Amino acid sequence: MLAQKKKEETEREFHQRVRDETKKKKMKNNNALLSSE
Repeated sequence: MLAQKKKEETEREFHQRVRDETKKKKMKNNNALLSSE
């Protein structure tokens, strides 16, 4: 039971990190677009 809970927590942290990375990439792309105009 405890191992299952830990696995779920790890997955949630992983998804959170992926979301953060995606947000950073989008911001970087937006900045690149803005600065190239």
